[in-house]
Amino acid sequence: MLMEANAARVIKAVTNTPLDIPEDAEVIDVCKAVEDMMNESKTEGAVTVLAGLVKDGLLSIKEAAHRANMTESAFEAEVKKLT
Repeated sequence: MLMEANAARVIKAVTNTPLDIPEDAEVIDVCKAVEDMMNESKTEGAVTVLAGLVKDGLLSIKEAAHRANMTESAFEAEVKKLT
């Protein structure tokens, strides 16, 4: 579903939804934006769980990064964003 970017910006502001709307966009694919948002949420959840396992000494950072399909440095950067 395509939507005018300004309408999407209003929805984003009113609902406090973390949609990514490029400044120069005239229309956006709302379905893709929501799908991207959901995938990001899943990734954050996985990183949170894996970071907890690392903190508890049950997984190494290397193994946690591998399970998250990330490099060790990318995994560590994501963990730092969460804290």
